[in-house]
Amino acid sequence: MVERNENMMIISSIPVGIEEEKVVNQNLWCRIRTLSEQGLNKTGIARELGIDLKTVRKWLRQNWEPQKRDCKSALDAHAPFLRARAPEVGYNAAVLFRELESHGYQGSYPALVKYIRPWRHDAQQFNTATPRFETEPGRQAQVDWGSTKVWFENSRLTVHLFVMVLGYSRRIFVKGYLNERMSSLLDGHAAAFSHFGGRTETILYDNPRTIVENKDEESGHIVWNRTFKDRMDFYGVEIKLCRYYRAQTKGKVESGVKYVKRNALVGRRFRDLDHLNEWLVQWCLEVADERVHGTTHEQPAERFRRAEAGALIPVDVRPVP
Repeated sequence: MVERNENMMIISSIPVGIEEEKVVNQNLWCRIRTLSEQGLNKTGIARELGIDLKTVRKWLRQNWEPQKRDCKSALDAHAPFLRARAPEVGYNAAVLFRELESHGYQGSYPALVKYIRPWRHDAQQFNTATPRFETEPGRQAQVDWGSTKVWFENSRLTVHLFVMVLGYSRRIFVKGYLNERMSSLLDGHAAAFSHFGGRTETILYDNPRTIVENKDEESGHIVWNRTFKDRMDFYGVEIKLCRYYRAQTKGKVESGVKYVKRNALVGRRFRDLDHLNEWLVQWCLEVADERVHGTTHEQPAERFRRAEAGALIPVDVRPVP
């Protein structure tokens, strides 16, 4: 005769919703499986957990893989954050675990390590197959635009994000605009140079009409947008362009644009554009600069202080005519 104790009867008498029942079943299955792997027989498990022996037999008959995924439900709830954040910190489980705790995660560190292991493996394979183009300190920055919808009070508007990434340190600067016109492009450069305290020798771009009006890749002939070219000559910056249909050559800033959208703006509302840009500066300094970068495995701020700050052309220096 199967024993039923008070705990089991109390639990079974409480009405629960479908989602709550699912969570109870997931937790129960995990506990049964753990005790079974520790060598306890079915009768011992039933006695230990105060449940019916038939229940133990039922859950032990369940296929392993589906239930294994169910046991990860605590991390599945944080999957969007982890998918975006893990590559940025080099799949560092210690960093992710610390940040997850502030998001309400109450699971274990080993569970997190196991959860992200396949992602780390895939990333290692990708990085092995994809050559990285590194530049010396102060040599190159990359610039690109990105656009996204942003909440201002109760309205959702399209904001154009000017993003500049320093090639060596990976420090990032971003500023929001309502358009991608020449005035916004030039203002973005001035703001970025001021933010970094200097500028690089070259800057890599795609091929927008605000920068280049025509380009023949076979002959190398380029017709520059004169307003933009004059401003870069004023700064003493050499303009570099990606080859047509090869925008991935500026992958550092491409990744930077995605990072801004996924990390800086998700779930936030702002009073106006000025409020947005105040936050973006704060985010650049306190979050982006201080993270452990997935490629360099260093904090951009530290890498900048150590090697790149002194290699930039100071803001007030102008080329000799």
